[in-house]
Amino acid sequence: MDPPWIVIGDFNVVRNMSEAVGGNPHENQAMDDFSNCIQIIDVMKMYHSGCEFTWSRNWDSQSILRVLDRVLCSKEWLHKMQGCRVHYQVPVESDHCAMDVSLYTIIALEPRPFKYYHFLECS
Repeated sequence: MDPPWIVIGDFNVVRNMSEAVGGNPHENQAMDDFSNCIQIIDVMKMYHSGCEFTWSRNWDSQSILRVLDRVLCSKEWLHKMQGCRVHYQVPVESDHCAMDVSLYTIIALEPRPFKYYHFLECS
């Protein structure tokens, strides 16, 4: 089994047209290359909450929105770190959303057998 791993960052490219609103036409080759890379290294997007788009800019009174920032992880990571979540915060001083990665693990407790000790005996 491979060790669990995670990659976090601004990838500066969208995977498909649904991850972009407004702005110039998208580079199809860059989208295809990025999607192929994700498939080749066998990672997946971690479950997230918060902002749908992670980057924004207002240009000539038109909003441009993109999903550029991502948290990608291996299947081993998801298996080991089942409680992990990502929250994309509303941008305050940057055009990118801050990403909060919660590194919780779910620990499965094994049931212990019930034991009864008869300490007090009435005579």
